[in-house]
Amino acid sequence: MNCLSIFDLDNTLITCDSDVAWASYLTEKGIWKEKEARLRDKFYNDYDNGCLDIDAFLRFQLSALAQFSCDELNSMHKEYMAKYIKPHITKTAIKLVANHLEKNDEVLLISATNEFIITPIAHEFGINNIIGVSLEKDDKGFILEIIWECRVLEKVK
Repeated sequence: MNCLSIFDLDNTLITCDSDVAWASYLTEKGIWKEKEARLRDKFYNDYDNGCLDIDAFLRFQLSALAQFSCDELNSMHKEYMAKYIKPHITKTAIKLVANHLEKNDEVLLISATNEFIITPIAHEFGINNIIGVSLEKDDKGFILEIIWECRVLEKVK
């Protein structure tokens, strides 16, 4: 019998938070300056305290993506994956997902992080079914806005 196997990404399949790692990448590359780093820290503190304004956070995060072309973003993501994500993928996580895929289970990765960040990470595990924050793109690949198909008001504890 085939099963549905659902995996969270951050601090589950990878031993870090992909969104925090992306912020670190942007800061390292000089895309986010001190002002943005302080605002990022405020958002993360708000998240930890259960009072994150998700709309404001996603607008802030999207502003960093919207200034680059699709080709530039893909190049940036490859660099980000190599330095910030691949070192946090364990053999145990790879084996776990591979076991489910070998049994022909439906494997789903779910995350509150945007699809630009999580999709290539999911593909690294061989996962093609992904639920994350959807981003609308124009015909040239520029990210325009967040698509709100549904809204989760509270993180499940």
